[in-house]
Amino acid sequence: MYTFKRFKNSMPSHLLIAVPGDYNKLCEVLGAPKTDVEPGKVRAEWGINLYKDGVFQGYCYIYDWKCGSLPLEEVYHWNVGGTCRDVVEPLVEFFHQTGIHKQEQGTLI
Repeated sequence: MYTFKRFKNSMPSHLLIAVPGDYNKLCEVLGAPKTDVEPGKVRAEWGINLYKDGVFQGYCYIYDWKCGSLPLEEVYHWNVGGTCRDVVEPLVEFFHQTGIHKQEQGTLI
C-alpha cells in the first residue's frame, strides 16, 4: 500500500511525466496545495515523499504548468517533477490506488 508525507522545502527537480488527475481528488487525498508557486507558470503544487509498505520510493512534485486562467478544477493533466524516474511507477500506482487518476494514460517525457 502506498502512503505519502508532504514536504515544504524546495528540492531540485525536472519534469518526469504528465499524468491525468482530478484536482478535487488531489486536494482530498493530499490536502490543500501550495499556491502561486511561480506566478504565470505554477499555481498549485504538492511536494510529497512517497512510500510503499513503509519503504521510501522517492520524492516528487505534482503541479499544474502554464494553465493560464483555466480553473484548477478543470486542469486535467498534472506534471510530476523529481530527480529520478524510479518514482514514476509508484506515483502512477498511488494515483490509481487513491482514485486521483483519470482514465487517460500519463505521457512519459
